[in-house]
Amino acid sequence: TWRSQPRSMAQHSLLWSLALLAAAACSILSAAVDMCVGETHFSARALILRSVAVTFAINWACVAVQSRGLIGPQGILPLALTLRDLKANHEFRDRKGLKTPRSSRAMARLTLWTWRAIGEANVRSTAWCCCGLSLLVAAWPSALGFALLYLTWYVYKRALNAFANLQWDSLLLEAGMLCTLLAAARSATACTAAVHLVRSCVLRLHCGAGVAKLTSGDPRWAALTALAVHHETQPL
Repeated sequence: TWRSQPRSMAQHSLLWSLALLAAAACSILSAAVDMCVGETHFSARALILRSVAVTFAINWACVAVQSRGLIGPQGILPLALTLRDLKANHEFRDRKGLKTPRSSRAMARLTLWTWRAIGEANVRSTAWCCCGLSLLVAAWPSALGFALLYLTWYVYKRALNAFANLQWDSLLLEAGMLCTLLAAARSATACTAAVHLVRSCVLRLHCGAGVAKLTSGDPRWAALTALAVHHETQPL
């Protein structure tokens, strides 16, 4: 099988992993140099914050159009069932004495309380309100605004359940957290550090995804010929 390839493939995988580590080292070195020479990155911060906020708005608009059919009362996976399972899971862990991180428990409670207050019939209007919030944050970026975007998307993502378990759904949460730090940065040094955190996220996304494929052991990825058949099985 493709999992039992000759040693040359293991060496090939090692080289790609070393390349990723080298790219990460260059990113760290670039951040250190920028801090030493006094680069401010204030213009980059403004562009990043507004771009991410607009991305949130586009995401919320897409969710608003689909939400009623996905998690509405008559949807494919009604919100009521998701919330019931979430509550049952935590009650089960409590009965069995299983440890649950405090942050996970707190966010689960926040999700339950929020949707009890909003109601499952208002999933679409909630998404449109969050879209409006994203546009406000794009116009006037702030740490508080991005913290709210993070929390609202986290709560809604839990409600979407299986429909929001893809890589880019979690990446949006990560971007929201990074932008909260970036918006809170006031000094040149803090701004430079936050900008390079965003760069490291982009580096990890692109290089990490590539290295994961190249080191998987699949000879097609290792030989850089996988795209000949990749899009026959992957949605565009």
